[in-house]
Formats: sequence, structure tokens, C-alpha cells
Amino acid sequence: MSQLKKASWYDISGKVISSGRVSNVDLKKGKGEYEYRAVCDRCNGSGVVKRFYRSQCTKCHSSGYLFTTKREVYTLNALFTVNRPVACRIYREIKSLTAEAIPTVLENWIASNFGLVNQIKQRAADNSFLKSLTEQLTAGRILTEKQLSAAKRTLEHWR
Repeated sequence: MSQLKKASWYDISGKVISSGRVSNVDLKKGKGEYEYRAVCDRCNGSGVVKRFYRSQCTKCHSSGYLFTTKREVYTLNALFTVNRPVACRIYREIKSLTAEAIPTVLENWIASNFGLVNQIKQRAADNSFLKSLTEQLTAGRILTEKQLSAAKRTLEHWR
């Protein structure tokens, strides 16, 4: 369990944040920062809107994001001081797991996007983009928000 405390970062809401996204780390206080990007709901992060012709998204000015901010992340010990109810819930979840069954960040991510991952794996033989996404998943890397939205659009095309 001590390995999990050192390696895991949590948002104030309890969302697990990948350690690769964390910067400005202060291990003494158990804090860090990560860049949060809110994906544009009009263009789904692509920056392009297809109405009658391809045009730039006017809501996000073709960046794909509405805004980006720096948000703080915390280790589990630091989260107890900032948001105790959420930290207690996470601690209970960790404590209920056995030492061998502690899931990795990738396993948690795959479990939360299970349906989409299965669809991507089923259609990987038909599409080179979906094949590259499955290769990325088998290499142990999480897909970005833009990759997820592009995969959803590609899968909608196949229906």
C-alpha cells in the first residue's frame, strides 16, 4: 500500500491523475500541478465543424479546448488534509483490495472506458487508426481525450 501512496496522484475530487501529467512536484507537502483541458463540446476537440462544409470551430477558435488551467494534485496523505471525505473513500477502496489485486492506472482507465476499448479492438483489423490505438493500449499507454473523440467518430462512421 505504501507503493500506491507514493505513485498515485489525485485531483481534489478524487480522480486519479497519471504521474506523467504531474509537474511542479513538492513531495514534502504531497502536492503537484497538472494541466486540465476542457474539451470543446461543439467540435469534440477536433477544432473543425462539419456542417455543409468544413470550417473552423467558432466556440473554441479551432484549438479543440474551451480553456486550459493549472490544477493541483495531491498524494493520498495530502488529500486527507484538503478533502477528507474523498480521501477516506479512496483509502477504504485501497484497503479493501488485496496486495496482489491493486489495479494500475491503466487498468482503472480501461475499466472506466470498457465499451469503447472493446469496440476499438473489434474494429482494429478494418482501420489503421484503430489498429494504432490498440497497439498503444497493449504498450501500456492511456489514450488522450482527442484520441478517444476521434475513435468515437471513426466507430460512428462504421455503424
